[in-house]
Amino acid sequence: MNCLKGDAGDYILVFAGKMADTGRDPMPIKKVAVAILQKRKVTEIIWASQSELYNIFQAKETAVQIITIANDILDEFSNVGKDIVEYSLETVKMYRNDAVKAGFTIGK
Repeated sequence: MNCLKGDAGDYILVFAGKMADTGRDPMPIKKVAVAILQKRKVTEIIWASQSELYNIFQAKETAVQIITIANDILDEFSNVGKDIVEYSLETVKMYRNDAVKAGFTIGK
């Protein structure tokens, strides 16, 4: 916190996605960043390097101002609220169709 001084705006960059890629939960670190934010009104948090749609919902749980996420992940919003059984069947059908297109068969 000593490096954050004066009235100039500053950013806390948390590579939450990279942390999650190592099997660690980034939420505790994000909560520390939010605590700093509460003390410094000119500080903004950038939650960076997200790799799944759920990370947007996690970001919403706290006071993160900026989130970086790949555009193709935003396309997955159409799946929000979808019936999990229906979504699972769609996924199985997709894998089956890919296998058929590739010429794979189940041997006898």
